Amino acid sequence: MIQSILDRQKRMQDIVDRGFQSVSPMVAFKNLADLPEYQNFKRATLIYLNSYFPNRYVDDIETMIKIYSDEYDSISFITPSGAVVPKTESGIAFNSLVKAYYELINSLNISDMISHVSRIPNIRFQQPGLLEQKNSSKHGTTLPHTDAWAGEDSASITMHIAIAGDTERNFVRIYDNPKDFEDSWLDPLPSYEHGKVFIPRYEQFAFICPKDHILFYDAATLHESTFLNECEARLSLDGRFVTHHEIKNSRPVTPERMIEQMTMEELSKVGNENIMAFVDSIKDRNYQGGQGKHAANVKLINVKEI
Repeated sequence: MIQSILDRQKRMQDIVDRGFQSVSPMVAFKNLADLPEYQNFKRATLIYLNSYFPNRYVDDIETMIKIYSDEYDSISFITPSGAVVPKTESGIAFNSLVKAYYELINSLNISDMISHVSRIPNIRFQQPGLLEQKNSSKHGTTLPHTDAWAGEDSASITMHIAIAGDTERNFVRIYDNPKDFEDSWLDPLPSYEHGKVFIPRYEQFAFICPKDHILFYDAATLHESTFLNECEARLSLDGRFVTHHEIKNSRPVTPERMIEQMTMEELSKVGNENIMAFVDSIKDRNYQGGQGKHAANVKLINVKEI
């Protein structure tokens, strides 16, 4: 087994030793339901989703998912891959969401491991069907992929939280890495389609992240959005983090994606000393993504400069 795989497995074991459960040597999960920080995060998520509809307020997240599903065709702020893109109208709520996101990560007993983390928590509303639309992007999430192919750090760990909705039939499927894995398989690719050559080498496993749980999986694994027959909509979070562990032969994040990362200290200041300001209106469909970058058009502003 190559050294980088041993490094990755040791790192995930370090996370398991801090209160997570192992799914495979490079996948782990944890029940969040009883954490007050998670309940605060769910409330912040609900407020964020409500902020796009200022003339009404829904106080139940499952009811909100039903509204989003019913009105999906008229919603302009969700990408084909399901990202709920922060806009000017939702900026205040999103800054509160980032604070709750930081507090949740900080409660998991892994903060001292983290070098950098995604600065924008990606709230994802996955409407079933529409596969042609979802695959229209170069980085359509219904194709098996690793975020490293889109330029993310090849030593990163992806986090996924199954928040609400039909998380049993609308979920993220994981593929375990093969014994003959090579580090070059994590080099950036023009699109996820170009990664199809690697997929037969990987093996699916049956684990589905339960609702109110967080799932960690190494960049050396593959994952895809999966929609079983007659499934309904799902609400989840995804993001990434890089640890201080040395991972042999890993590649850092590409320059285009460097802006997507923050240290935990920097993240802790969002909503306090700094705010994220979103330039585009809810009426604007011009997503700022590309090369795997987040679709939001965001500027970080120090409150002292306002």
